[in-house]
Amino acid sequence: MSYFDILDYIDKEKFNSNSEHVSSINIQQKLILNETTGSDSVAFIPAHLGTVKAKVADLAKKKRDWKIEILEQDNDREVSFEDALKIVVPNDHWDSFCSIFDSAPSNNNYINLNSLLNETMEEEMQDLRKELRVALAHLYDESEFRKLNKNSGIWKWVFGAVSYNTKGKGISTPVTQENKGKDIQKLYDKLLEVYGSDRGNLEMIIEAIKDKKPLNTFGVFKGYDFLYGTRIYSKYHRVNLYFESLVDMSYHISETIYVPKNSDLLDKIVEESREVKVVRNIIYPKGGAFTSRFLQVLSDTIEDLETEEGEE
Repeated sequence: MSYFDILDYIDKEKFNSNSEHVSSINIQQKLILNETTGSDSVAFIPAHLGTVKAKVADLAKKKRDWKIEILEQDNDREVSFEDALKIVVPNDHWDSFCSIFDSAPSNNNYINLNSLLNETMEEEMQDLRKELRVALAHLYDESEFRKLNKNSGIWKWVFGAVSYNTKGKGISTPVTQENKGKDIQKLYDKLLEVYGSDRGNLEMIIEAIKDKKPLNTFGVFKGYDFLYGTRIYSKYHRVNLYFESLVDMSYHISETIYVPKNSDLLDKIVEESREVKVVRNIIYPKGGAFTSRFLQVLSDTIEDLETEEGEE
């Protein structure tokens, strides 16, 4: 490339750059002018397609049909939706702008925004469904649920676990600790089946979950007494134990230990610990949940009774 060719190339680049700069300034000036006249205005570029689309969708929520006026300039078009919205569209991006609509806008004609409205509403519903999934995941990671996970883990570490008896046995909960992931997915699917197309109920249930309000006001939860729980059957030194830990609809944790046919153990527990009370064959913690200290007392007491029986 010769010296003069290089100079010519540089001049062209300066011209193109300057033209784009001038075009940008012109658009900004038009937006400022529209702001002073009270018209809602926005400049269209492909990178801001979502923003412009949202503004047009807002119009669609007010009414379906809008009269369009298009003022063609040298470098752009000013598209007015009556007195509600004005969009400055550079000529280079006109086709991209028209992709928002079923057909290209034309001057002094009406455009129907029905399909855009339907598309926007479905996108919003999809966002709500995703928000519901996230809300459920966060709910079952709240402190009460983590405490239940911790307590059941300590129980299994000390006494072992022969089996889980959470389903049935008078326990009604949509999510069990032992099948947490699968049960949350089933609950989510059920909520979508019932409320997936009902925006109002979706918004209300998401708000209730986030604010930790009682959920049994919603039909899906009405058949349950608890939100979360586990019932573990353990056999420790020939003693049958049933540990139960539950989170109710008011987000309170409660625990019990059922000890069938072992009055000696229950009598000894009453003597050894002030943290619990015994009613028939059931041990109740006075503070809602058993402490690690009491579980150690229970373990030691069972072992001591076994030793005493062996000596006899």
